[in-house]
Amino acid sequence: MSEHKSRLSPKAVIPSAESFQDTLQRTLVPYCLEQVISHEYTILFEGWTDVSYAQVAAMKYRDETGIDLMLVGPEDSQSEILLATPGKDGDPKRGGTPQLTRLARDLQPFVFTFQCIKGIAFVFDHDDAGIEADQKVTSEYGFQRNKHTFTLDPKYHPNATARKQVCVEDLLSIRIQTAYFDQGDAFCDATYEAGKIVRYKWSHHSKDKLRDFVMTNASSRDLSEIITLIKRIRHAWGFVE
Repeated sequence: MSEHKSRLSPKAVIPSAESFQDTLQRTLVPYCLEQVISHEYTILFEGWTDVSYAQVAAMKYRDETGIDLMLVGPEDSQSEILLATPGKDGDPKRGGTPQLTRLARDLQPFVFTFQCIKGIAFVFDHDDAGIEADQKVTSEYGFQRNKHTFTLDPKYHPNATARKQVCVEDLLSIRIQTAYFDQGDAFCDATYEAGKIVRYKWSHHSKDKLRDFVMTNASSRDLSEIITLIKRIRHAWGFVE
């Protein structure tokens, strides 16, 4: 047997871009988010109600201003932003804050190492659960606050109807919420100041019906804080109107 041994390291095998995409695809399947593959920019919310509000806000803004907040990039090669929420176990309706946090963990290498995803935003409510999730995602997974993660912080949303424990409904105008409340059969708690309602805290019994009412009856003014949220994310990605 020859005593000569190669002193050269084995030639490194460089994975192809296709293999990264295949791995990303497999990562997304348990979250029902395979469509992320075909989008360069994605905004992820805690639930489908949040997605619906963002969709209708962008639509109203486009109809009233001619500016489509869902398009980014130069006019000759624009990309459409995907609005979505993670599902669970093959059920796209099941998600929530814990699932969004797990998704951030699993997408970490595809954002920072392989760079398969150009722009991503994780949006959390500004309540105890959302703030805790935001802290975990930024401190443990390397994402940057107000670049990759966003909460509904009233510091950035001065017209929100809550100062603490802010959820997506608090970004709706008090006008549209009162219009829905006046129809009757609503489940909520109301906060009064000087005899006027300043906040509704909606129960789960009414959230879907409120969403449907808003999608049919709201104007862009009623959705101005949700429009502000979308603009915050666009600006973080380097896009301005």
